[in-house]
Amino acid sequence: KSPLHIANNGLWIKPQHIPGTDNDWTVTAEANLENTAYTDATGSIRATIYDGETEVAQAESDRVTCPADGSATAKATMIVQNPERWDVDNPKLYRVKVELLENGKEIDTDETRIGFRTIAADAEHGFLLNGRVLKLKGTCNHQDHAGVGVAVPDSLQYYRIRRLKEMGTNAYRCSHNLPTKAVLDACDEYGLVVMDENRRFESSPEVLG
Repeated sequence: KSPLHIANNGLWIKPQHIPGTDNDWTVTAEANLENTAYTDATGSIRATIYDGETEVAQAESDRVTCPADGSATAKATMIVQNPERWDVDNPKLYRVKVELLENGKEIDTDETRIGFRTIAADAEHGFLLNGRVLKLKGTCNHQDHAGVGVAVPDSLQYYRIRRLKEMGTNAYRCSHNLPTKAVLDACDEYGLVVMDENRRFESSPEVLG
């Protein structure tokens, strides 16, 4: 890697519905930058949202200075008009590519996926997804697999989520550990709402994140 680079698991992408609009959204892309050099470094990020191979939105952050042997955060904000919403029956996902630029040249890149959806809960209607009442039908799952344990390939996590979806579930409770990324990715892809449970009462960055 370049001394100035995007940190491991350093992307945070937040879509927010714009109040008063039918289906317009702001998407904030933040990248945690690390600098392993002995001198300060300056860079910016360029964030691009794709629907398949079609570019939906793009924005570039202001230049930020990352101190020597330190970190900094770069942020870019985009507007997306009328995206297709993520739903348990139509789990639409968009790809977000974040490029780290130094003097206009790409020196690092990372990607993640997002969905556009609103959630709410109230005493009268219960849980609402995209403004409609949704009855959650799910299961509580420990991080284990009969006969193979917990150190398993991602394909086995996808197999479990796919089978649960085929059974008619639309929700998944992680019990009781921080779930592996493959579980959350599979739920995103197959259309399951997640209760991302965490019973580790710590203040470490991994747990707080």
